[in-house]
Amino acid sequence: MSISAPRIESEGSKQIITLLDALTEGSLRVPRFQRDFVWERSKIVALLDSIFKEYPIGSFFLWETTGKHNLFYRDLPELGIMPKKPRSDEKLKFILDGQQRICSLYAAWKGLKVEIKHNNKVKAIDCSVICLDLDYYKKTPDENGNISVFEVKKESDRYLPLYKIIGEDHLSLYDKLPPERRKVFNDCYRRFTTYPLSVVTVSNATLNEACEIFERINQGGKKLSLFDLIVASTWGEDFDLKEKYEELSGRISKKNFGEIPPEVVTHTASLILKGYCNKIYQLQLRKEEIKNNWDGIASAIEQAIDHLTGSLGVKIFDFVPYPSFISLLAYLYYKSPRHSLDKEVTEKVHEWFWKASLSERYTAAMESKMGEDRREIFDKLLSDKEPKINFQITADEEKIANTTISTKSALRNAFFCMLALRTPKHFRTNEPISMDYNFCSEFNHPEKHHIFPKNHLSKHGQSGENLIANFCFIPAELNKEILDKSPSDYFSKFDKENSDFDNTLQSHLITYSEVIKNDDYQAFIKERVIKIKGEFERLTGSKIIQILGVNANSALDDIELRLRLLIDNVLRDKVGPDYWDKVIPQDIKVKAKTKIAEYVRKNPYIKEDQLSSYEKLCQCDVMDYSNTILKNWQFFEQYFGSTYETEKRFITLKDFRNAVKHVKEINFVLQKEAEAAVEWFSQILRVVKNIDKEEPEESKVALGRKIEPDEQTIKRVKSEFVKQAVTSIPEWVEKDFKDRDVSFERWAGSSRAIKISKNLVLYYYSAEQWIFAELQYTNPEELELLKDKLSKPESVMPKKRHDQVRFHLINNEDLEVVKEIIRKRVSL
Repeated sequence: MSISAPRIESEGSKQIITLLDALTEGSLRVPRFQRDFVWERSKIVALLDSIFKEYPIGSFFLWETTGKHNLFYRDLPELGIMPKKPRSDEKLKFILDGQQRICSLYAAWKGLKVEIKHNNKVKAIDCSVICLDLDYYKKTPDENGNISVFEVKKESDRYLPLYKIIGEDHLSLYDKLPPERRKVFNDCYRRFTTYPLSVVTVSNATLNEACEIFERINQGGKKLSLFDLIVASTWGEDFDLKEKYEELSGRISKKNFGEIPPEVVTHTASLILKGYCNKIYQLQLRKEEIKNNWDGIASAIEQAIDHLTGSLGVKIFDFVPYPSFISLLAYLYYKSPRHSLDKEVTEKVHEWFWKASLSERYTAAMESKMGEDRREIFDKLLSDKEPKINFQITADEEKIANTTISTKSALRNAFFCMLALRTPKHFRTNEPISMDYNFCSEFNHPEKHHIFPKNHLSKHGQSGENLIANFCFIPAELNKEILDKSPSDYFSKFDKENSDFDNTLQSHLITYSEVIKNDDYQAFIKERVIKIKGEFERLTGSKIIQILGVNANSALDDIELRLRLLIDNVLRDKVGPDYWDKVIPQDIKVKAKTKIAEYVRKNPYIKEDQLSSYEKLCQCDVMDYSNTILKNWQFFEQYFGSTYETEKRFITLKDFRNAVKHVKEINFVLQKEAEAAVEWFSQILRVVKNIDKEEPEESKVALGRKIEPDEQTIKRVKSEFVKQAVTSIPEWVEKDFKDRDVSFERWAGSSRAIKISKNLVLYYYSAEQWIFAELQYTNPEELELLKDKLSKPESVMPKKRHDQVRFHLINNEDLEVVKEIIRKRVSL
């Protein structure tokens, strides 16, 4: 059965009153995905000015539908528009584009006083005082050449409200006017009652098509958010996700936590129901699955927030380092037996919270990392396995010292949580400060919570009062008392009044030291930064993770890279570019020869006799570097100092490297020795930054980090299919997805990538007889399709990481299977 395509046609022009009457009667409705009426009075005045001056105000796009979408509307109680429920067979029109304009006209036409929500605050807009200036024709242009027709004024002889001019008594008002003011009155009445509104109607469109049309035409207004699209796609008479979200957000707000953003709900639902929360998975959410699981999802979100508030210092939403924390923790509560966490799981959750906060874990590629952490951390906790949380801590002393309370960041919010968790005490009474919503929400007030007050610093020609190191939680009455006093003055006073003042200050991570007594601001900041960093280290655990970072393999590879660069630069300088043949120990060359031959075999476009000394050095291991340095000690002594210390540190690095690379348990002794060794190497290898920041260009080919040109790939491979695919795949992406968020990237060697919305979907490279491909985030349906349709189903190998599936493509039919999967994903 064929499906009719959406039909778009012009209805010509309509009078304003025609659309307003349709809105009042209910034949014209606002769809649920449209935002509330939000225009401020200045915009309404500008709109009325345009109509009076007979300027175009844009077309109104309507969506005509019947049947199942008839209840997909929302009333407009803020305008008093709440018509009766439509019949199931009644023909309706929905406003796709023009809602703010039509609602503004309605409010001005009726002279309404409307309450709108602006920046989470309710604001009253009085349209009854939008008045026509009856002396408009006598006015002169302002400095910008403009003459305003309407102004916000009280009604008077000169100013008349629009709603009265077009009201039933307009004739009597006209008769009372002096002759010189009747023309502008008459022009206003005539233009507003005859102004032609351009109306375009879309029919035969599904709900999803209507949403897409709305997004494309609504360039001047607010684009549909992902949440709006999900609300639309999951809506039914018996379930409305927007209403459920508002109910949940209301309950949470009553707990004095603040309002949670809607993406917390969709991320949580997608993680629970799909396992991932990338856009492609959120858009696969369906009404029945959300409806059937909603109570559990909502309860888990509330449990997560209670945990963050009670155990991690997240007193209000504005303190949460990343909203992702709520969704991931809610996932854990939802999936946990009895929906509770035991002691061991709780400890791991807290480790994750602090390490993720201080490593900027979710600052970029947030949704992908959420899916990864769901699998690698939270699913392991649910399976009674201990996950490794090795995020790179970026919060060093310099970063802490430069972070301010006025700029939102994960580090700033982690600092607030850390202080709140210490139960800060009152400077005078030593009693715990009440960390309620009103108190916490004023953290960003410019005159509050400064240890060195702003006015005190200004008097002494200093700035930087908003640094987090100058922040602590101070109640309102203490702020008033402190005002612009120097710390030496008010600290001395509270020290006398509070017998346990030192203990009080410890709760704020402050020491009553000489820097306070001398009012030395710079020294105080340095001292407190060290305290803050020390507390963060206590919360995150071992320093080894901070040194090695999120990917220990990558960090160790970086140390090895810099060792190679140091050896190469020193030996090239002292011996010459052929140092491999002259000074590298013979046993190392023999061992490397086998690796070099194997590499050349796998990469036939590389010839062994063309490899440089550095490229051969790349085939050596850590202990080979150690032996090379020790055998050529006269060249390296200035860097490493002691042969004994060098040999000892290299052995520790080798042992730690083996444990990391082969995923072995790292005992306490090795951990401590590795901390010292890595720090030692880090100090020595800083000199490499001044020698050569990058590997020699020729080495990038040997290491497979240089892009292989298409011509070279075509020449290298043997299969005609692979030769054609080298150019046909990027051409297909460019042609079929020209206006979609799909990209093609060339990576190292012959590796290539296809991405949707910047997320990797397909990775592949060209072998001699086939294309090796790896599909990311593969669902069960796609996996079955690959197994059923590919010419070599035995090549299909699912992997746990990112739900990857690896396989071989050997002909165009295989390639078409993959193309179909990608097309389907793009359509979602």
